[in-house]
Amino acid sequence: MTEAADLAAAGEALEAERDALAEQVAALTSERDVLAGKAAEQLAEIERLGQEVDRERRAAEEARIEIAQGRLKLDAQAAQLNDQRAALERHAADLRAEQQARTTAERDLAAASAARDGLAERLTELQGREQAALRDVSDLRARVDQSAEVAREAAGNVARLQEALTRESGEAQRLRAETLELRSQLNACSVENARLNGLLGRETPPAAPAATRAKKGG
Repeated sequence: MTEAADLAAAGEALEAERDALAEQVAALTSERDVLAGKAAEQLAEIERLGQEVDRERRAAEEARIEIAQGRLKLDAQAAQLNDQRAALERHAADLRAEQQARTTAERDLAAASAARDGLAERLTELQGREQAALRDVSDLRARVDQSAEVAREAAGNVARLQEALTRESGEAQRLRAETLELRSQLNACSVENARLNGLLGRETPPAAPAATRAKKGG
């Protein structure tokens, strides 16, 4: 009885230990399944994160390429702007030079016009004096002719009148030569005015009118 009881008790103890071990195995199996599920989830998350990292890496690379291309475009635009700025500066310098040349031409034209007008006035004055001298010569010649008729009676007057005639003729010739010189200077001024007006794109103004030269009598 005692041995059988011991064996029975030992069997029960073994069964209890077996049940406990079976429960432990079931618990470990469940824990293993849970860990396996978590491991699968973590693996999927790792793969997802890896794909996301790849996408981010590709996006970053594309962004770097776009930045590099943008920098190249900016460099090209900066070079183009520098070229345009240099061209504008050259154009401004050309405009300043052209304006300076125009101002100088206008100043020269004004001076030449004033000189031409002065010469025209002087020419008019000399032409008037020349005509007066010619009239005096004509009057003296007439008086000489009249005196020739009474030469025997007024030989002395004829000599004086002849001397006066010679003197007035010399004055008339001198005035005629001076008039011709002034007319030449006036023509030169007109040519210079025409040249300056041509540079300024203007029409040449008409010269001041000069008195008509009287023909020498006799």
